[in-house]
Amino acid sequence: MDRAQAVVVLAALSGVSGRADAQVLKGAWAALSGRTGWARLSCTSGCPVSPSVTPHGAVQMAAVQVGLNLGGRLGVGGEFGYWSKAITDVRDRVTNMSLIMSYYPLRRARAFVRAGVGRGYLRWEEAGVITYTGNGSALLFGVGLDMPVARNLSLGPVLTYYKSDMTPDGRTDIMWKESHWGFGAALTMHP
Repeated sequence: MDRAQAVVVLAALSGVSGRADAQVLKGAWAALSGRTGWARLSCTSGCPVSPSVTPHGAVQMAAVQVGLNLGGRLGVGGEFGYWSKAITDVRDRVTNMSLIMSYYPLRRARAFVRAGVGRGYLRWEEAGVITYTGNGSALLFGVGLDMPVARNLSLGPVLTYYKSDMTPDGRTDIMWKESHWGFGAALTMHP
């Protein structure tokens, strides 16, 4: 765990609830998050490459979210996430664009669960040899805390899981499967 993640966890444990009453969960919001975690890209059904060159392992992911809170417990919005991984001369880039819904079951604790559906976009390339691009369906699931740190600003830990099934453009005989677990922090603005 790096220093930024440790600060988020300590803030969660210390309970920054004094600002919760001043901040209302309604209206628009925007969030930036950084996550570190584990990703895997696998190729099934007619894969033209060796499994040893499909990127997997530790990755960093960045995400941007925008949305609207509908009352005190429900929020809807969109998320754009990106991660990239290289193994020798092979580089994989995956982008997820999802419609998301967040639910806050405990108003006081500001914990949330999140789910979404969308599209996954893939760019897999072996330098100077071959490049595949494609897209397909994507799912997102997550949990986190939204702890106020100022009147219109909150910070909190998030744990997110992404899953995508993507077919390369112009091909129907290959299926790429992506999965990504990420833990990190989200900075959310509530204008």
